[in-house]
Amino acid sequence: MLELKFTVDSALLAELGERLVGKPFIALAELVKNGYDADARVVTIVLDPKADRIEVSDGGHGMDLDEFTRFWMRIGSTHKLADRISRNLHRPMTGSKGVGRLAVQFLAEEMTLTTVSENSLSRQLTASVSWRDAVRAVDLTEATVKYSIKESKEGFKQGTTITLTSLNQSWDADLVKGLAREIWWLQPSFRGDETKDFRVEFESSEEEYKRIFNEQMNAFLNIWHARLVGKNEEGQVTASLEFSDRPTEPIEFRYSIPGAVACRLARERGFELSAIKGSGPGNKMEEHDILEALHLKPDSARLRCELKNGNFEIRIYHLVRRQPHGITVAKAREYLNRYGGVHVYDGGFHLPYYGDQRNDWLGVEQDHSHRLSASMLLPKELQVSGGMSYLPTLSRILGVVNVNTSQEDDLKILITRDRLQDTQGFENLRDMTRYALDFYSQREAERVSREDLREKEVEKPKAQKIEEVLAKYRSQIPETSYAFLREDLKNAAQEFETEAENTARRIALMGSLATAGISTIAYQHELGQQFEIIRSAVRKIGRTSSKDHRIREELKELKDILSFWLERAEMMSSLFAHLGDPENLKRRNRFSARQVVEEISDQVRLLARGMPIHTERIHKDCSLPKASLAEWSSIFQNVFVNSFNALLDSKKKLIDVSSKQEGRKNRILVQDTGSGIDLDDAENLFEPFQRRIAISPERRALGYGGMGLGLTIVRLVARNIGCKVSFVRPEKGFNTAFCIEWRESE
Repeated sequence: MLELKFTVDSALLAELGERLVGKPFIALAELVKNGYDADARVVTIVLDPKADRIEVSDGGHGMDLDEFTRFWMRIGSTHKLADRISRNLHRPMTGSKGVGRLAVQFLAEEMTLTTVSENSLSRQLTASVSWRDAVRAVDLTEATVKYSIKESKEGFKQGTTITLTSLNQSWDADLVKGLAREIWWLQPSFRGDETKDFRVEFESSEEEYKRIFNEQMNAFLNIWHARLVGKNEEGQVTASLEFSDRPTEPIEFRYSIPGAVACRLARERGFELSAIKGSGPGNKMEEHDILEALHLKPDSARLRCELKNGNFEIRIYHLVRRQPHGITVAKAREYLNRYGGVHVYDGGFHLPYYGDQRNDWLGVEQDHSHRLSASMLLPKELQVSGGMSYLPTLSRILGVVNVNTSQEDDLKILITRDRLQDTQGFENLRDMTRYALDFYSQREAERVSREDLREKEVEKPKAQKIEEVLAKYRSQIPETSYAFLREDLKNAAQEFETEAENTARRIALMGSLATAGISTIAYQHELGQQFEIIRSAVRKIGRTSSKDHRIREELKELKDILSFWLERAEMMSSLFAHLGDPENLKRRNRFSARQVVEEISDQVRLLARGMPIHTERIHKDCSLPKASLAEWSSIFQNVFVNSFNALLDSKKKLIDVSSKQEGRKNRILVQDTGSGIDLDDAENLFEPFQRRIAISPERRALGYGGMGLGLTIVRLVARNIGCKVSFVRPEKGFNTAFCIEWRESE
């Protein structure tokens, strides 16, 4: 039998570049990501529209001729999938497979690449491509790259520079802003840890472009919910708390570190200690009161402050809705998981131990897990009921504490130079910082309480003593009418009692599930720690080498399996991520409907398996009834999973969420193109253990299906919020429509 070989038309280069890259700023971002994946500390972008030129250079590990041939010259290479972490710094790989090559073709007609490998500094490879000529080639395999190799005994600077000329697009301010939005998350806010250090420098002949780029790159620093700033002078701290919605009304407060220590010691011994005769809340305490309460001698060393100086700035984020500047909630959370926490700098030198979220040096994660009810550091008059529930976790904090051990007698760095010795000076440093966080938690609790009182409520059914009213006007009602009314009221009361009994049974049924939900909060905290342990194991496996080829292959396979599992497990964990933040459980707001639905769509993306959830028809001004994010997640997650189940065997897979307002009446409609339901039987679906779609083992393996309690939970939660839920007749093009309905108060 004769054979033929496939050929590939060279026009595929342009087609792939257009389809896979799509936008100029995405293409340029891919080149920056390539520098990040190559372990560069700095990537420099030079955009010169007047000269029709873009240059991207990095100080990464570069390429030799063999690597250039195997990786850069191969479209769609998969080495970044196989190598999930970078070669030297073990960063998670970010670039797409082979898209860098398509990006340069998409951006310009001419390209020159100069690269020097870290393994061969004496050789410089220069390659040039005319994409115009490459695309004109009949066959992709006939397209050529011209290259040369230059040698020097003095050596060259390692890294790669790509120069693009004859640009295909006219760059403007919007494209520059789009570029910064694509890459801001690669660059940490604080530098010092060599595995995280990365900086993007942007140069342009257009000054306005530089300003726009830098503003967008630093935009994350400005979307904080609250900011704490403080300075210590001889144990007396002057601080301020600012909320983003009231930037002109900062809360000034002062406290003494010995006073905070005294409060902690008092509570450890089982009694309260108040602030006395201070000029501000939480200010210094009278020494004789402290000594008398704690039975300490006047010269007690435990109450001396060994920390003479130091300052801090801590930004706290509340990532429950779409953020400004085009920053997505998912990317913001990923950024904080990678770079968040409170970092410590000694004279400008970063101490790597602090800021790594596995090292809970401030004890905030520990106090969350122990459900701490009162601050150990604040006097009782500064505390409010439930205030510690608003203590932010490390995944919501971005902060820095500055000290200088050369000016502190009791602060010393360990020989490993990664942390401070556990001295009283360090204990003072910890108390100074933690006091401010505890102060924030109490003030946040007060704000939420005030918001609860101010919020406009959704109308809920009003219970009245109807029989008393009826008896009051009996003399004015004909006897026959009165008898009918009284009988109807009796029947209505019986129906209410029956419904109340059914609701009570359902609530009892939910008890075990509620207990599981409470356990999930602790589970989320522990799971985050376990994920980090596995990431560390993957990095260690990646650094492990062996001369035995078989062992190397087995290690690589093990690393790939663990990396794949970790990725899937983290996606599944996102289903419960909202339960790990106490604010999502306690804070009850009127959230934007579109933002909530989009965030929950992201939570269930693993279960969606590519099924699209459209939200364009949710009006941007539609606000959901007042509830916590956890309650809305419970409703929409269950509704979406039902849709996924119904869509599994459908040829057309689509979920559409829309909103509609008619006077005081509002509704959210979740429609899908799935198997549909019988509206005459729909009400029964809200009863426990009722199913109308058989769940095969295959579907259960996909994560769909449960015990038939989803809609029961949805109705219970919805009623508590003040909503009515039901199945209604779908619009044309859809087979099922689930309606969430409520009325606004007058």
